Amino acid sequence: MRSLLHVGIIPNAHRTVARLRGLDLAQTYVKGARVVINFLRWSQETNEIKDVSFFGFSCENREREQPDIDAILKGAHFFCDWAIRTGFQVHPFGHLEEFRDDPKYRSLYDKLDILRRRKHSRDKITVHVAANYSGLPDHEQGALLDAVKLHGDVEVRAGLKDFKHLLSANVPEMQLVIRTGGEHRLSGFLVNQAAYAELLFLGKPWVDFTKQDFDESIAWYRRQNHKHGK
Repeated sequence: MRSLLHVGIIPNAHRTVARLRGLDLAQTYVKGARVVINFLRWSQETNEIKDVSFFGFSCENREREQPDIDAILKGAHFFCDWAIRTGFQVHPFGHLEEFRDDPKYRSLYDKLDILRRRKHSRDKITVHVAANYSGLPDHEQGALLDAVKLHGDVEVRAGLKDFKHLLSANVPEMQLVIRTGGEHRLSGFLVNQAAYAELLFLGKPWVDFTKQDFDESIAWYRRQNHKHGK
C-alpha cells in the first residue's frame, strides 16, 4: 500500500452555493478558505500527510467578471493572512510575477511573496497554493521551453523527475486528488503530479466539506488498489 503523503484539492461550487442560498459571494469564498484551513488541521492530525495542494486561482479565473474576481481575492487574502499570522508553510506557484505588475493583485502578490520567502522544514506540512496557475501546455510547457533556453535540454530532461523545470516546480507527486461540486475533471490542476493519483469526485460543494468527509475520503483512498501502472 502506498503511503498517503500528498493530497490535492480542487475546491469547487462557490458561485453555485452563493446563488442558490442567496449568500454574498465574497463571504462564500471566505468560508471556503476556512474549510481549507480546517483541511490542513485535519491533515496535521493524521501525522502522515506531508503536503496538501489546492487550486487557489487559475489563469482562466482572470477572465471572469470583476465582481467574481474580487470575491475570489477576498478568500485568498483571508487564507494568506491566516498563514502569515500562524507561520504555516505555504509554497505559492504559478505566474506570480504577473500579479506583481497588476494593481488589482499587487496586495495579494505581496502576501504570497512573504510566504514563499520563508524557510521551510520537511518536518511540517507544506501547503502548495496554485495562484495564477494552469497545467495546460501553453503555461506548464511554456515554463519548460524557457528552462531549455536558460539551462539547455540535457539539464532540463535530467531535472524533470522532480518537476523542477515546470511552472509547478517543487510540487511533489500526489497520491489523492479530491474535487468537490459534482464535476469530474482536473481542469488543468497539476496534471503531471496527478499522473497516478487516485481521483475522488464529490457532489457536495467545498464549503460543506466536513471532518467526516475528510475521514471518508482517506478511507476511500485506502480501499483503492494502487498498482501504479504495474
